[in-house]
Amino acid sequence: MAAIFAELVEMDDLSDSEIGDLHEDIGNALEGENVPSAESHIYSYSSTSIPLRITALRRIFQDWKMGKSHFHENYITYVLQHKYTNEELQRGAACLRDRDADKLSLLHAVSDLGYTTCIANLERHVVKSYPFSLLSDGINVVYAPDYTGPEFDDDVEEMFIKHMVDLNGNSMFDLRKTIAGMCVNEDTVVPKGAFDGARPDRTYREMNGDEMDHNFYYNRTVLVIFLQERLFDVLMEGCRMRYMLARFKESISEHSPTDEDKRLATVIIKNIRETWDDEKSATTLMLEHAFKWKDVDMWREIIRHGGRNIVAEGKHGLVRALREFGFYQIRFPLDTFLSERDTLHRFEFIDAIYLNASKLTGDPFLQEWRSKQMTLALESCVSPHPKSVPILASFASQNGIQALRKLRIETDNDSYQFLIELVRSIHSKTDDILLQTTIRCRYDEEGNAKSRSEHLLNEFIEKCFGAAIEQWNSGTPQEELLPPRRMDDRTETEEEINSLRLNRISEIAELCIATRQMDVCARLFDLIRRFKTTDAITKANSVYIPLISRLLEILRRTNTGICTYPLDLFLESTVSGYVKYVLGTKEHNPIQSPPRIGCMDSGCSLCHYVDSFIIGSDRRRTFRVPNELQEHLKRQIRLSNGVVSLVERDFDDRNVTLEIIKSPVTYAATSWQGRCHTLLALSGERPKNQEKHRSFDSSYLSLLDGDICINWPMVA
Repeated sequence: MAAIFAELVEMDDLSDSEIGDLHEDIGNALEGENVPSAESHIYSYSSTSIPLRITALRRIFQDWKMGKSHFHENYITYVLQHKYTNEELQRGAACLRDRDADKLSLLHAVSDLGYTTCIANLERHVVKSYPFSLLSDGINVVYAPDYTGPEFDDDVEEMFIKHMVDLNGNSMFDLRKTIAGMCVNEDTVVPKGAFDGARPDRTYREMNGDEMDHNFYYNRTVLVIFLQERLFDVLMEGCRMRYMLARFKESISEHSPTDEDKRLATVIIKNIRETWDDEKSATTLMLEHAFKWKDVDMWREIIRHGGRNIVAEGKHGLVRALREFGFYQIRFPLDTFLSERDTLHRFEFIDAIYLNASKLTGDPFLQEWRSKQMTLALESCVSPHPKSVPILASFASQNGIQALRKLRIETDNDSYQFLIELVRSIHSKTDDILLQTTIRCRYDEEGNAKSRSEHLLNEFIEKCFGAAIEQWNSGTPQEELLPPRRMDDRTETEEEINSLRLNRISEIAELCIATRQMDVCARLFDLIRRFKTTDAITKANSVYIPLISRLLEILRRTNTGICTYPLDLFLESTVSGYVKYVLGTKEHNPIQSPPRIGCMDSGCSLCHYVDSFIIGSDRRRTFRVPNELQEHLKRQIRLSNGVVSLVERDFDDRNVTLEIIKSPVTYAATSWQGRCHTLLALSGERPKNQEKHRSFDSSYLSLLDGDICINWPMVA
């Protein structure tokens, strides 16, 4: 359509014998039939009559207005033959000369269709980037802007209208408020190739890394043609949201909105994008005026276009809409809005709307609406957020545990924190939940609704626990995902992972005791028992010893006996496993392969000395090393993954005094005292905690003397 329009404006007169064929070609083009053929046919004519040209233009513009054209842009930018200064444009149409004036007079014929024609100065900016090597090849890119050699990157091209006036010379709008002017879509520019072969009006070079950017500027005067009713669409497309917001704030009426105010607001709302800062400001501004004008239709459009920005505004915006317009006015767009939100915001908005609507009206339908929306939200909930727990627990306390039956409880994502918080919150509301569950549940076989409700509640809690305990060792950061560390920081990394793991075990165990879910606790201990590590001593030091210390503190805090199932079995299993696989006697170490740091050089006496220290019973040792060997020793120790650590005590010109210290794991693995200390940590000192000792065979105390080794079976 734009190409045909350009050809019609450019052509001279046709002979009478050519008029019929031209009319048919234009008609076919307007119907979308054989458009390239029609354009080439029109281009082949040498002349045309003014009446035919006007008739064709009116048909083209009429179809463009009705949306029947294949040209879907909001405006046409027609490049004139002459250039005019901004001062000349102040005279309006009177400044146009020669054929430019003739073309404008031709466009007067479509003004009654609602089209507006403006005169503007346009600047085309082209950037070409090329490597410095081209300079040595003798290519003068300053005067070869159309050069497209393989060394060039893709061109960067943009066009801006810097100044625009109506036909009387009056400024259309202040483009100084935009960053660069009104951006022009190149698809709107006619004739096509208007800049081909043209020399730039100015150029300059600038450095860009190892390339040189050449900037070419072309200045032209154009006619901008658009429907007056689409003025704001043209401005939005070219000047962007920030300019439109400024224009809205300046032109808005103080009291009731004018038709122009509403059209401007409609264009702003239609162009809201959900992630841009300007559009977030637009959402806030439009919401404020929707409330001010009491325009519920405007509010609905804002909800439809700026959903995520509404979320950023918070639930208060929805509550205000409820108060301004009433629940039934906002219900259907609200349902759509809720369905597109993430789970956390969806729960929060449903809860806020329900609570505030209940205060405004006692309509029983609100409860039904809330239940339906919560059910839909639960069905679509994939990764629930812990922050949604209070809302879910409150919902269950008002509607029974059956209200959460649609909640998908899975272990394939990191839902641990959500599940634990949900169990804790439901446990705190047990009485209310049981009451509402009893009212709504069916009678059991004995006709006891209360028994049935208790079963449903316990079943739900056990299901949550079941998914949570499967994640006791997941969700902890793997070493490769932690921040980069030096080799000698590896022990600290492992301690962080163990701490996260132990926190989960302790949290689950304490909650199991509080909710009397001891079978779940037994399943957790079984998972821990089957957890594989590099060796028994590592598992004892990283899991069992710190865990038992925490469990004893939980028992004290909850006033629970140590012989309570399954804690008694877990403690006995832990100690007996340690005795069987780790303890041994003073004369026998069951750990067959003590760790070493030895290097590949079999003749390295220094590394052999350190290895002999490691397999010995000493905890630490001080020795002197020649300066030239200390770096070798430090490197081997760094590569030993925390078997020993090294401390520099003193040095002189030739030697350095070093103290080598075994890690707790190494000490426990290589000495009787270390292994015995670990056993005492597991089971308590000899004279204390007699209740704990009753969990074991009477031969237990004789183990501490180191004279015998009892091969106790592992207790499941």
